[in-house]
Amino acid sequence: RGARLHPITEHTPKPLLPVGGRPLLETTVTQLAGQGFQQLVLCLNFKSELIRQHFGDGKKFGVELHYVQEPDQPLGTAGALSLIEPRPDALLIVMNGDIMTTADFNRLVAFHKEHGAPATVCLREYSYQIPYGVIDMKDGHLVGITEKPTRTDFVSAGIYVLEPRVLDLLDRGEHCDMPTLIKR
Repeated sequence: RGARLHPITEHTPKPLLPVGGRPLLETTVTQLAGQGFQQLVLCLNFKSELIRQHFGDGKKFGVELHYVQEPDQPLGTAGALSLIEPRPDALLIVMNGDIMTTADFNRLVAFHKEHGAPATVCLREYSYQIPYGVIDMKDGHLVGITEKPTRTDFVSAGIYVLEPRVLDLLDRGEHCDMPTLIKR
């Protein structure tokens, strides 16, 4: 629903917000088409009719589009996958509709296949500065203070590659976010 972007997202779903002169999701769809992906499924909820109107059957974007409509209560990124019919029998690239990326999706699929895992999670590095002195303790005693350190962690980039069998871990219509599915 893009609540943090209100009032901008009150009447426009976040994936249709313009970035660089065109809707964010359109950039993703054309990137996928340009990399040879031809069949896309959009899982929709909030203001879904606007997304359907914009993309139609996908032909003008060089893809074949299918839609999955979530019920009023969102099912989460993974839960929405349980509604895809027919059930996919090929790899799925799953991604949030509100991200921008320069990912090479073919390289991503090759990486996934090379490693043979049921799921691949794309990561990105995220650095942040702690605005305080961080205390290092050992056995209840202060052993050091690091003033305002910068920490770096890997965070999910919101892009996943799934083997089709992973969908067997979902119950149709069940709410499930990607971290829960990955744990399964």
